[in-house]
Amino acid sequence: MKRYAFILLLLLFALSCAVCMADTFIEGDFEYAMTRDGGAAMVYYRGPGGDVAVPSRTESGPAVTEIGGYAFYRCETLTSVIIPDTVTVIRDHAFHRCTGLTAVTIPDSVTGIGPFAFSDCPGLTAVTIPDSVAVIDESAFEACTGLTAVTIPGSVSRIGPESFSHCTGLTAVTIMDGVREIRRWAFYDCPGLTSVTIPDSVTTIEERAFAGCGGLLEIVLPQSVTTIGGNAFSCCIGLTSVTIPDGVTDIAVGAFGGCTALTSVTIPDSVTSIGYGAFLDCTGLTSVMIPDSVTSIEDRAFDVYEDGRYVPLPDLIFRVSAGSFAEAWCLENGRQYVLADRLPEG
Repeated sequence: MKRYAFILLLLLFALSCAVCMADTFIEGDFEYAMTRDGGAAMVYYRGPGGDVAVPSRTESGPAVTEIGGYAFYRCETLTSVIIPDTVTVIRDHAFHRCTGLTAVTIPDSVTGIGPFAFSDCPGLTAVTIPDSVAVIDESAFEACTGLTAVTIPGSVSRIGPESFSHCTGLTAVTIMDGVREIRRWAFYDCPGLTSVTIPDSVTTIEERAFAGCGGLLEIVLPQSVTTIGGNAFSCCIGLTSVTIPDGVTDIAVGAFGGCTALTSVTIPDSVTSIGYGAFLDCTGLTSVMIPDSVTSIEDRAFDVYEDGRYVPLPDLIFRVSAGSFAEAWCLENGRQYVLADRLPEG
């Protein structure tokens, strides 16, 4: 019985392969597969590389509506590609590790750029994302080390996780009004990034979104932001000042840890808790006003790690109100402080 079951499985597998083969066809340098909506997906490139223009239609008639997953994967001889305006989706890993790719034309028919679609394309120096795109998925442009500037259109509601992480050549990012979320690790380890424009539409900046962006000197957070994730700006060693928006209630774990050049931080009276290591190793801080709204300050929030142990930031003096939680915390933890009405602003 087991033998017959095994033979049946083999027959079913062979039949499924035959169906897959029947659904794909080759025309010139391109292999296609029919999609459910009657279009064609370009699923595999068989050509020599160089400058490539993907056909808008197959020779048999159907329009090319997708660039399939892994279609150009590791095509290291590919130098430029023109995607036709019939295409609506660029699937996962479509151009992953096309190390020779220097130029790509994405038409305004495209609505989605899939996971790892252009990741590890170090020769890509510029890309225009049209305002038809609604989704930039996970790691879409990760490790595109030659990319120097990018504009995210307002049609994109969420910038996907790690979508531009490790883009070490990136110097400027413009995020247009309409974007609501900057997902985790989105711009992680972009040390050359010196300028970021964040619009009033953004409400959420997730964990490590800008961590390791050592070139950032200033970040203007709009009042629309209500959530700043853990380590969101950690190790931004060039950051000198930050104003936390009024809608934020929690400064998360390690949010600004390792920002050694930070000399000024404004904490609004919407904040109720300051998380573990929120300002750890911020050795440039000399004065911080803790508002009366704060009812929780976790361990290491204002410490420095030196000689194998955590100690209070040596030059930091807190400004607090008499009778506040912050005053009690300073007394309990041996921190330097003055009452707010006895220290001039600045």
